[in-house]
Amino acid sequence: MFGLQDDLLKAVAELGWTRPTPIQEQAILPVMQGRDVVGVAQTGTGKTGAYVLPLMHRILAHHQAAKGVAVLI
Repeated sequence: MFGLQDDLLKAVAELGWTRPTPIQEQAILPVMQGRDVVGVAQTGTGKTGAYVLPLMHRILAHHQAAKGVAVLI
């Protein structure tokens, strides 16, 4: 799903998340592409997951280069 690493997908499944929320559907791919994203949605709609999952994917995929990763949530 979304091209996320298998370890992340496994962790998401273990949390009981079965499908992305609308904000996640709209934000995850642009974040995966390294684009800046501003998401507006009510509390509890999954904004943090929308930002953190692709970030974790990129860090895991490029852990040697992750020293220069900067994130503001």
